[in-house]
Amino acid sequence: MPPSLTDLKRPRSADMIAFGRRLKKLRIKLGMTQSQLAVHLGVSENAIVQYETGRSFPRRPRLLILAKVLEVDLTFLLSGATTGEGQARSDFELAALRLFRLIPHAAQPDMLEAMRLYARAFKSETK
Repeated sequence: MPPSLTDLKRPRSADMIAFGRRLKKLRIKLGMTQSQLAVHLGVSENAIVQYETGRSFPRRPRLLILAKVLEVDLTFLLSGATTGEGQARSDFELAALRLFRLIPHAAQPDMLEAMRLYARAFKSETK
């Protein structure tokens, strides 16, 4: 079972290294610098370096912020395990997700809102 925030203890060094690699990969995927991530967390850039290299581990409140900023759930951030919620259920969903990820991060909220409007309009047409 993946770790939860309430039963989180100081991870072993191998877990810290895996966490750090995951953190770095997610940060880079979003096009974010260590400095930018540090600002979001209210820590120094050196703290981010420490997290990414497995020499330090963020405290509990920062883990919640990290998950939000990196747009992943806490389970994935801590263990790399995914929940069923975020997984594509078909090739069409997977293709849509891949296309969405090509959109610049700053424009993604607008695209999401456009998708919501389209879904609402489509739903009302099918009634």
